[in-house]
Amino acid sequence: MTIPVASVATDADLEIYVGGVAKLQGLLPSEWLAEGAPAGGTKTATIALQAALDSALAALKSRRPVVLWSDLLDVSELKVSVCYGALEVIYRAGIEYENSPNQDLAKTYGAKFRAELAALQPSTRLGATASSMSIRISRG
Repeated sequence: MTIPVASVATDADLEIYVGGVAKLQGLLPSEWLAEGAPAGGTKTATIALQAALDSALAALKSRRPVVLWSDLLDVSELKVSVCYGALEVIYRAGIEYENSPNQDLAKTYGAKFRAELAALQPSTRLGATASSMSIRISRG
């Protein structure tokens, strides 16, 4: 079991970053159709959101102490980082040639994604916040 991506971020959250529904629809690859949508119908960013969520959870799992998805108290704390990561995936999918504007935007959102994850201190079920820093141990 894992976190449903829709409980963290949705297409509507991405629309805020890109400037609306039409702009997001224009950025998404044509094969990313919404479930049950006919060819040429409404597209969805679920693929990009899921990839970003998976990357975010992997980053949290690699921290010390380890933070697993089941430890998270409020998954909405991942929303901003997942949105940045999804936009990186979307812009990378849209790179058509070297030095295209999408390449720069993919790099920008990739950097924001990593910075947001590094700064993230999610609330855990143990009542603590999980820092990306190491734990200090004093012996005395």
